[in-house]
Amino acid sequence: MWSVVEAPDSTFYVATGHRGKVYNVTSAGKTSLVWTSPQPEVFALAVGPEGALYAGTSPDGRIYKLQGGKAEEYFNPQSKYIWALAFGKDGALYAGTGDDGKIFRITARAQGTVYYETGQSHVTCLAFDRNGHLLAGSEPNGILY
Repeated sequence: MWSVVEAPDSTFYVATGHRGKVYNVTSAGKTSLVWTSPQPEVFALAVGPEGALYAGTSPDGRIYKLQGGKAEEYFNPQSKYIWALAFGKDGALYAGTGDDGKIFRITARAQGTVYYETGQSHVTCLAFDRNGHLLAGSEPNGILY
């Protein structure tokens, strides 16, 4: 398992590797397959403000929006890895990527720009602090931005 997120209804979504599957786990412990990615790795998950699930894949990094039993490609940053996804208070989706170490700010389907270039190889994790500041962890030097 690479990533776990909780939806507002207390369902957990789990991203897995080597077969690129996303599962949901209910509060009762029932597990079911939600989606099989065209990529072998699903490294990152985030639940959007509208309730849709977003999944970041590799090795040809893409972000998919999963909603209503369907998956659509949401954003292609032209990066190899999508390591982390997080929604900001502004409603934008932020994506930590590799092997270029960039963070993207995505505002709608196919609409995103580079938000920050770390100079590192990978942005492996993203989180927002209580003041709404984006925090990003990197690799190989373990720098927190």
